[in-house]
Amino acid sequence: MNNSSLNLISNIISLIVLASGILGFMFKGWISEWIKSRFSKAVSKELDSYKHELNKELESYKTSLIRDLEQHKANVDIQRSVALKMADSRLDVLRKLHVAFNELTVKALLCPSASLNDKAARMTNALEAFGLLKSVHADAQIFLPLDMNKQLADTNIKLGEMMNTAAVVLDRNDPAILALSNESSLLTLRLRELIYQPPPELIALGNGGGGQRQTQS
Repeated sequence: MNNSSLNLISNIISLIVLASGILGFMFKGWISEWIKSRFSKAVSKELDSYKHELNKELESYKTSLIRDLEQHKANVDIQRSVALKMADSRLDVLRKLHVAFNELTVKALLCPSASLNDKAARMTNALEAFGLLKSVHADAQIFLPLDMNKQLADTNIKLGEMMNTAAVVLDRNDPAILALSNESSLLTLRLRELIYQPPPELIALGNGGGGQRQTQS
């Protein structure tokens, strides 16, 4: 084999080695890109799956929050309705109590100063007012403070004793009549203040307390 043939073979081998190197480099780059692409697709798919699950959980949580909010609003509406009905009942019985107590006070205090001829009629009117007050007081007790219930009961007893003066005639300015009149007036003022005072149920509801009844003092 001559030199020219050897050189040709050498050149061919060199070209093959060079081409193999180039192809190997290109193949290595293609493999690297293929791996990156597959990994990127896998990561993207995993992220999409995670986002989907997360969105489902968020939607479920949002639905739960909305349901809880609606339930809370419904409970508040019910509590408000109950509180308003109780406030209306409270106002009604306190007004009736105020009127009945004033009527009894006037009629009972007229009895001791009435003439003997007028006493029977005055006492009959006072007894009717006393019976009405007793009935109204029974309905209003739950809305009155304990000390006020006692004060009202004590004053009613005194008014009952004052109107039961069939055998005597007292002067209208008698100290006992004036003292009882003053005591009744103070109690009437307390009743009036109680009428205009917001009921505990609405105060508690306005403060976010669920409309629970406060303990009476």
